[in-house]
Amino acid sequence: MQQGTTGLLNHINELYMCSSKAKTVSIIKLIQHHNPKQGAELEALINSHQSGTCKCGCKSQGNLLSFARYLYESYRDYSKSNEVEYKSLDDCIVFMKTLFIDNSLRGNRMEMKVLQMLNKSKEILKINGVIEKSSELQDFKYGVDLVMKLSNTEVLGIQVKPISYKNFSNIHPVVLTNLNKNKLYLKPIVYIYYDKNNNILDVENTSKEILKHLSVGSHQH
Repeated sequence: MQQGTTGLLNHINELYMCSSKAKTVSIIKLIQHHNPKQGAELEALINSHQSGTCKCGCKSQGNLLSFARYLYESYRDYSKSNEVEYKSLDDCIVFMKTLFIDNSLRGNRMEMKVLQMLNKSKEILKINGVIEKSSELQDFKYGVDLVMKLSNTEVLGIQVKPISYKNFSNIHPVVLTNLNKNKLYLKPIVYIYYDKNNNILDVENTSKEILKHLSVGSHQH
């Protein structure tokens, strides 16, 4: 049985862009507008937004089952010309549920946790910095989860990632996509990580790294 979003299905999902917004739904926007607390609530939101009439502006291209079916059809297409391990529709359902429900809710919770912790950090408070959630456009274009503002001016971006992200090589498609987006931001971007138990790692060092970037920036102006 499929474990989370690992392995072959992850490769096929990226190759065929099965979870792109055009084929599924803008899950970040859905969470930001409706703030679901539980998986069943988020799944119901995905289902109910197929008409595209909600004032939040989200339109879902289906539900979890239809997303899984698209992944399964992509797997079948891929397996025609590649020798691969057997995967069932159930495996694809597990993958999409993990991706859209479990990981999305966890990621959103961790971003808010980081936001609150950094806003209480003595280093950030000392310079009157404010950490805010990025807009959906900033997230999509620049890969920025949070932004830091000084005197209402955006000075720095922050990405919140699971520690497993560090295991990816620099040529992994996910990393390459992120780095290409980050380059377009034209401001420093700091990464902060959390472990499998949802503990945020190195808040103090991240705060110092933020200050270091800002001091470098101030010398350049």
